[in-house]
Amino acid sequence: MANGLVIEQNKDGTATINFPGGGQHTVSPTAGVDPVQALQQAYGSRVSNVVSSNKTAGEQSQTAASIRKTIQDATVSATVNEKPVPSIKPGICSAKRG
Repeated sequence: MANGLVIEQNKDGTATINFPGGGQHTVSPTAGVDPVQALQQAYGSRVSNVVSSNKTAGEQSQTAASIRKTIQDATVSATVNEKPVPSIKPGICSAKRG
């Protein structure tokens, strides 16, 4: 899968998948559970790669929050700058039939 999900092994022992749009899924190590294996089991064939990351889970979360805010700000800006489309009221027409 060329555009599959990537699991990042974080320097604090956690593992994270970052989704487009700023979402993420992070798993912490627990007794008998490997975070990478947990994410691989959860997402199966959608996982295309596992890479090492120099970030911690907290840094991953901050990055995701920043991405979400950027997208939200762009969406709000586009909405605020839209010009209203004139509405046509039913039953009102200046054209004459003939």
